[in-house]
Amino acid sequence: MNRNIVYAVLAGGASNRFKKDKRFAQYNGKMLIEYPISVLKQFSDLVYVVVKPKEDLSIDAVVINDDFLYGGPVCGMYTLLKNIDADFYVFLVADMPFVNKHMVQKLIQSIDTNHEAYLFKCGEKWNPFPLILKRDVLNYFNQSDCINESVHNFFKNLNIKYITCDEDMNFANINTQNDYEILT
Repeated sequence: MNRNIVYAVLAGGASNRFKKDKRFAQYNGKMLIEYPISVLKQFSDLVYVVVKPKEDLSIDAVVINDDFLYGGPVCGMYTLLKNIDADFYVFLVADMPFVNKHMVQKLIQSIDTNHEAYLFKCGEKWNPFPLILKRDVLNYFNQSDCINESVHNFFKNLNIKYITCDEDMNFANINTQNDYEILT
């Protein structure tokens, strides 16, 4: 099956719990935002980064301005889907430096015609990112207001294919200064 896949990083959050813009926090000589971009660049030269409205970043990706200021990841996904046409969308987030090529490849290999979302599940816990969305989910966005819609609540309406985690997969994200200090 020939698929048109778009690769994107959600990076428009407020970083409230981190107390400063965590996208630019350094880890092993790289900014956090550089980690997901470099992973996605292994699949495509064209990577999108969804950022705050009217924000301009100097990064190695195409910047898409979110239609909603601090609307949350669901609004960021909606903005990309309505502006960039594709069959499927791979989403990573700027604060998960351990997502790697193998994880994204495993998601891509799971794509079929029967599901709208593809997520990892480790035991009983599923992880909202990384994820793949099918273009069809745009219909769900149009039926609800995305502002402050939780990712967990949004996924309740979708036909999800859960992919079993490998033991070495690390889904840690950096939300607070404490998370960052543990990392560094």
